[in-house]
Formats: sequence, C-alpha cells, structure tokens
Amino acid sequence: MRAGTRVCACDNPLAFALPTAGEAALPDSSLERSTVGSSSQTQTALRDLVAAGPIDSSRKIVGEVLAVERNALRGLVTITVVLGALVVFGTWWALPSPADELNAERRRIDADLTRLEEVVKGFRADHGVLPNRDTWIKMASRGDPQFFDPWARPYLLETEGDRVVLRTLGRDGVTGGSDDDEDRELVIPPAHAAR
Repeated sequence: MRAGTRVCACDNPLAFALPTAGEAALPDSSLERSTVGSSSQTQTALRDLVAAGPIDSSRKIVGEVLAVERNALRGLVTITVVLGALVVFGTWWALPSPADELNAERRRIDADLTRLEEVVKGFRADHGVLPNRDTWIKMASRGDPQFFDPWARPYLLETEGDRVVLRTLGRDGVTGGSDDDEDRELVIPPAHAAR
C-alpha cells in the first residue's frame, strides 16, 4: 500500500484504498484490493463519491430524490387527467340528447291525455253528458297540474258531436308544427262506441 493512503475497513467485505484529503483520486489500476473478487464497479462508484466530496454527493442524492418526486408527480398528474376525462365522458354520456328529451316530453303528454280521458269519461258517467268548454276551463282553473301541458297551458277540450278531442298545441301554442311545436291529441270515442 502506498504511503498517504488509508484503508477503508467497514462491515463490507470489500476493503479498498481511499485517497487522503490532500491526494487526488487514483486511477483504477492503482487501487489495492484486499479482498479477492470484489467488484471494480463498486470501487469506482465509491471512489467517485469520495472524490466528489460531501457537497457534490449531497447534490447528487438531492437530484435523485427530486427526480423520483418528479416521476411521482407525473404519475399523479396522469391519473388526475385520466379521471377528469372519465368524469367528462361519463357526464356527456349520461346527459339526455335533444331526441331523448323530445321523446320524454311526448310520453308525458300522452300519459296526461290518457289520464284526462278518464276524467272526461268519469264526468260523462256522473253527469250523463260530456263536459263542455266552459266546464273544462272551470276544472282546469282549480290549478290541478294534470290539466296543464308541459308549457303550463291548459290542455284544450273540443267537442265534436258526441266525441271529445283533447289536445295541446305544443310549445309554440299555434296549430301545426313539428318537434316541440307538434300538436298532440287524443280522440275520445262516443259513449255508445266505447261499450
């Protein structure tokens, strides 16, 4: 062993020569190995850490820790973006389309007209006559929601001889139209035809 070098003897079975503080790092060939079969890569890495000094070694360790934290942060950002995309897609998928809303509106109108048909038949059974327009308006003026279409206008009742037509004029309140503006009606047959 050369003068001015000290041997690092730790719990590790590898022992190698370390340069003293004032001595420059020695090339790999000048290191003395006290254990046969020790790894020259390990010795080189340790020699480089010692030669770099405590400040550079700390910087290297801090740099590695920061790299690990950056990778963890990237993973967190990726998970957040994926979850956000799933929420947006799920919300978009769950919202009803305009066609769904129109179909739901039509089903509600058809159900309302069917219930009102029972009201008209009940009136005819109780009074022996069909309700006229004035009677219908009085019934609707009580505020019972079944008498009002989705646009808060009373369903219309029209009598044509001994048959009754219940109708809504749609969103626009004008005869004719399509989609939301479409007129919907239900014809109640005469009493003798219902038997």
